[in-house]
Amino acid sequence: MLFTSTYIHGLDAKRRLAIPAQWRARLDPTVHGARIMVSPGSGGRLCLWTEKEFELQAEPFRSGLVNDAQAAKRAALLFSNSDALEVDTAGRIRIPDRLLDLFKLEDKVVLLGVGNHIELISASQYREPTLEDITGMQ
Repeated sequence: MLFTSTYIHGLDAKRRLAIPAQWRARLDPTVHGARIMVSPGSGGRLCLWTEKEFELQAEPFRSGLVNDAQAAKRAALLFSNSDALEVDTAGRIRIPDRLLDLFKLEDKVVLLGVGNHIELISASQYREPTLEDITGMQ
């Protein structure tokens, strides 16, 4: 599944996050998996993956035979700080408090579609891209 666009959503009183309806409508549990995986990402952002995509990304680590000490440390940190989240009937997920706190996610969260996953950033830390940012990508 391809995640595109940017959304700003608030965490509700129980600190649940609604997956935007545009993305949720395209999620098929038989194709993408029934749960959403949350994991640390690069750049200090928390990432959301479909269950199947997370499994694909984890494939290199599946053998358990990681020879490089740095790679083994990264794998341990990644998997020990990842969780499988159930999507409720209203399309919300409950990200564990420890991850919300660790990644400093506050009441308003920006969800960035980044192709094969979603990145989360606190609205207070988010900076809208400028025309120069976008045209500088070419």
